[in-house]
Amino acid sequence: MLNNSKNNKKLFYNLVKPYLYGLLFSILCTIVPFIILKNNFFSRKISILIIIFFLTIQIIIQFKYFLKVKNYLKDSWSNISLFFAVFLSAIILIGSFWIMIHLHHDNYLSN
Repeated sequence: MLNNSKNNKKLFYNLVKPYLYGLLFSILCTIVPFIILKNNFFSRKISILIIIFFLTIQIIIQFKYFLKVKNYLKDSWSNISLFFAVFLSAIILIGSFWIMIHLHHDNYLSN
């Protein structure tokens, strides 16, 4: 009975451990850029580079700890679907920035 309880705790710890690590790393990757921006530690360009760095780390953490993408180099269909998702996300992100910049530019000229 005691051995079964010990095994359940160990199994629970092994199942929850990656999610806890992912959560802690994600919180860290959110707090550090926030503190850098709030306190203006660096110039604007360096701050943007730091934010992009932590954004990249955050994406890797999401893939590794939450989406469980580990063997994507071996499985070609997973690889293709991953690149397709990244491609669509890039189109949406770049298109949104393009729309916001041109919307602001058009509003500025009309005033």
